[in-house]
Amino acid sequence: MQKISTSDNAYIRPSPSGGSLGGVARKTLETIVLTEVFVETVGVGQSEILVSEMVDMFVLLAQPGSGDELQGIKKGIMELADMIVVNKSDGALETPAKITTRALLDAMRLIAPKAIEWNPPVVRASAYTGYNLERVYDTINTYFQKINESNRWDDIRKTQQSHWMWREVKNLIFERLHQNKEVKSLAKDLEKGVADGTIAPTIAAYAIFEKFVGSK
Repeated sequence: MQKISTSDNAYIRPSPSGGSLGGVARKTLETIVLTEVFVETVGVGQSEILVSEMVDMFVLLAQPGSGDELQGIKKGIMELADMIVVNKSDGALETPAKITTRALLDAMRLIAPKAIEWNPPVVRASAYTGYNLERVYDTINTYFQKINESNRWDDIRKTQQSHWMWREVKNLIFERLHQNKEVKSLAKDLEKGVADGTIAPTIAAYAIFEKFVGSK
């Protein structure tokens, strides 16, 4: 990032999250549709799911010795990855990086790929020394070549647009719910009841929902 920030051909812009976790905001997709853009998240789970629904290639960065290899047991985010890069493979972390890479390779064999024409690779690299960065670059280019040859971009775009639409629907409903005066009044009493243990959270949530859909 430090090297890129000094390039005349790069534009780096922080994206205000607006309360969204991981730095993926509601307007992120609108921002990146015009040209090639890297979208970086901070790794909090939900943000990776959101960003995987708006980018052409989802690259998962893993750190050696941090327990990232255990992600293969519970799948989750690894099912979304088009490539996994084990970074910091240098110095004292080189051996742990090799162990993490082997573990992730084993884990990926248990996960069905998103596309029949592409099996997500696990690449060990170092942003510090430059080790294997050329391979990372070549792998990204190969991925785009494979997807281009399969003519799948149209289907991918349609799926992303559908996700975008329903995500906006959820956001709008949530906003309107919190702006509703009748709901806000009821919610105060229900929150107190939930805190006191006199009402179950699920019952309180259903009461808020009923008030919202019944209000004008």
